[in-house]
Amino acid sequence: MAVVPPPRRSKLGWILGVGVLLLVVGLAAAALAAPRVTNGGAPSVAVTPSPSPFGPTWKVVADVDVRANDVEFDRRYGDLYATANVDGTVTLWKVGRKARLARFDSTNGMPAAGAQDMKSLEFSRDGSRLVAGGMRGSVEVWDLDTGRLVTRPFGAGRMGVVNGVTFSPNGRLVATASADGTVRLWNPTNGQQLGAPIRATPEDSAYEVAVTAVKFSPNGRVLATLSDDGSVSFWDVATRQRIRQADTPSTTVGTAGDELIYRPDGRVVATVSASGLHQWDARTGRTVPVPKTDSIGAFAFRPDGKMLVCASIEGPVKLYDPTTLRSVGNPPSGEFRFVDALAFSPTGKYLAAAEADGKLRIWSV
Repeated sequence: MAVVPPPRRSKLGWILGVGVLLLVVGLAAAALAAPRVTNGGAPSVAVTPSPSPFGPTWKVVADVDVRANDVEFDRRYGDLYATANVDGTVTLWKVGRKARLARFDSTNGMPAAGAQDMKSLEFSRDGSRLVAGGMRGSVEVWDLDTGRLVTRPFGAGRMGVVNGVTFSPNGRLVATASADGTVRLWNPTNGQQLGAPIRATPEDSAYEVAVTAVKFSPNGRVLATLSDDGSVSFWDVATRQRIRQADTPSTTVGTAGDELIYRPDGRVVATVSASGLHQWDARTGRTVPVPKTDSIGAFAFRPDGKMLVCASIEGPVKLYDPTTLRSVGNPPSGEFRFVDALAFSPTGKYLAAAEADGKLRIWSV
């Protein structure tokens, strides 16, 4: 008996079958993904508002007793920070811990004549080292992995009080700002001075003026300096020649808050004083007009550049839009007396404030 083969399905039939299957699968997936309806009401869809860059809710996460002139966060560990103390030591702390992690003291606890204040400190960009300087007139570079000095303190007797220290972005240079009116470059590994000192006396000045702050530009090719008369200058690191001087000085003479900071984008240099905030175009040295602010003792840009935090000399901490300088957001609450230093953690999660009365507070957002 002959076997009759089943009829072959046409290509059109296969296409229609696959199409129906895909349609069914699609409708089932849509039904599973749709919001559920309870008691016949409208579907409830949770909406999370976008976080505002200017409206954080601040929570105190650390409150330690330390008299510090400066505070900085380590770039390697977002919750690790250091303080430059009035007793001549440097202390390492961790957010959430009341007790210090380490105490760096180059004198090994031996008494020394004269004031011992550490005035300035900074972590290297890779977070492995810390440089500090102050009233002793010497510079200390500490290895954070070993807790030891990289080399013996250097520079003592050459430049007077060290008002400011800073690492170059690549960590191969340390620059110091000192009371004798000079800026010097050092090898942080062996403590050797590199080249002649930069005589940072402002143009048209008949006498030497102390340099109160120094910072490398983000690309490491330029040094910005602040002198005690409020003059800001820019120097070529390779040639040690002045590139330009800012067109108008700030009125920082004899006031608290002699700080100099590059805005995170590197385009603006800012200082603060009893007369408020001052900004200059880093490429031209021209004044960037800003609205009048309160007298300011300390300030910091958030790392993303979207917030400026300022502490008035006697008053609250305020938040500003860094472009318009309009007061914005919900500032940290509390009473403050003479904030000497403000610092953000690398991610902007933490904000630290060192007060002259011996308190250091840290908030999280």
